[in-house]
Amino acid sequence: MPRVLGIDPGTLSIDLCLIDDGRIAATRSFPTSQLGTRPATLREHADELGPLDLIAAPSGYGLPLVGGADLDERRLRLAFLSRRGAVEGLLGLRRAVQELAADGRPIVCLPGVVHLPTVPPHRKVNRIDMGTADKVCAAAHAIAARARATGARPADTSLILVEMGGAFTAVLAIDRGAIVDGVGGTSGPLGFRAAGALDGEAAALAGRIGKDALFTGGAAWVAGDPQLDPAEWEGAVDPRGDAVTRPLWIARAAYVEGIVKAVAALRAVAPAAADVVLSGRLARLPRLRSDVAHAISSGSPGSRIVESQDAAPDPPERLGAVGSAERQPATRMLVKEAAVGAALIADGLRGGSHSELVAGLRIAESAGSIFDHLFLPAAREGAARFLESEA
Repeated sequence: MPRVLGIDPGTLSIDLCLIDDGRIAATRSFPTSQLGTRPATLREHADELGPLDLIAAPSGYGLPLVGGADLDERRLRLAFLSRRGAVEGLLGLRRAVQELAADGRPIVCLPGVVHLPTVPPHRKVNRIDMGTADKVCAAAHAIAARARATGARPADTSLILVEMGGAFTAVLAIDRGAIVDGVGGTSGPLGFRAAGALDGEAAALAGRIGKDALFTGGAAWVAGDPQLDPAEWEGAVDPRGDAVTRPLWIARAAYVEGIVKAVAALRAVAPAAADVVLSGRLARLPRLRSDVAHAISSGSPGSRIVESQDAAPDPPERLGAVGSAERQPATRMLVKEAAVGAALIADGLRGGSHSELVAGLRIAESAGSIFDHLFLPAAREGAARFLESEA
């Protein structure tokens, strides 16, 4: 059985999950900020966990299943949408992937939602961020965990995944084991730090919007404190507060309601997806999680919230093959769900026990570029300039 590593490149932390012979053998986590000054940190962690049959590497907006031997500079810039000489996304993450790919390590970059053949082309119109590669990994985790909990096959598993990240919020629709639609962190509901989808007039007023701006304008900004701690914000429930507390409530209400509306919209294209899985860093805040769950149940009739013990395998117990009703005792997840999902995908790609899961996602059939579906003239011109500058 394969020994594989999955990596989740979060805004705040880099999480690693090692699966050996179908079980979680080790997990690690370190601050993403470390990569800004020392990109080799990720490679060193991976080497300490070796030898490995496959590494599911951080992939940004995704690439159509590109192996390390084919991972050139141009593909990396396209995955992370960073220009030569620019400040690289997520504090050196691109350079960290280059380090990881060196010396023949068995790495693969995974697709984003927009690359998947299970998403019809009409849903991709004018879209780049329908869900980054790590959101595909989080979806893989949710499908596998839900299938194991219910005894169903992946092909019989439908759900809505809500990723409540430390900066971004994304929502994906899964129908019968396949991702069929999604709104990514830069095109979906309000995030804790990121604005999500922008009003066109607001974008026009802003003028040129750089990559750094995508991490701003979220709930923390609405609350009046860009450095706000989510734990301090989750209990802001009084709309009659003073000049300090009322903005906290407005930010929280906008955040929660944005998720509810996104779930309702995606259920329109995946009506069988009655189960809603909440995952990500902010989903671990008990009061916020409870309020989001209640709001979804009230605002999207028929939706069932899947609690964390049903949506998270428990290291270091064996991961039952998908379709098994085997349940493990509930323990706290040591790394984010996307890291586990990345390892599950790597396991499936190497012929492990999660091959059926990966086959249903049709990752091997991913294709195209993140620019393929742009019809807004200014965006197409910008994409052309990006490609020309990187030639």
